[in-house]
Amino acid sequence: MSVITEIRIPSDAFELGQILSIEDASAIELETLVPSGDVTVPLFWVYEPVGNGFFDTVERYPTVNSVTEVDVFDDRTLLRLDWDASQDHLFQCILEHDGQILGATGSPEGWNFEMRFADREAFSQCQTCCEDAPSVLV
Repeated sequence: MSVITEIRIPSDAFELGQILSIEDASAIELETLVPSGDVTVPLFWVYEPVGNGFFDTVERYPTVNSVTEVDVFDDRTLLRLDWDASQDHLFQCILEHDGQILGATGSPEGWNFEMRFADREAFSQCQTCCEDAPSVLV
């Protein structure tokens, strides 16, 4: 039986959280993850106006290939992040144990993830994988 779980992770405990750590944004919401080989391209909403400083900050990370604006509304902006997820231990643990990210919302304080695993054992193995990683706190 599949298991759906929610976890909260500090922004500085995983690479994507560090990349998208925005002091001025009230919230960031992951829209979709599209795996393509070693590259993961997430679409995400930023719930504040996005300035050039945001793009400069995100693109300074060596694992980020690009960040592009997809759509803009009064209260939010949809962005695409092309990055190499292989350096993010959280995402690697989720992938290694066939987890699926159903949703994720981030704020300066941390990220809330909703994930699905095939069974409790797969979730437990993912949790152990994260705990064994040098920077991921679950």
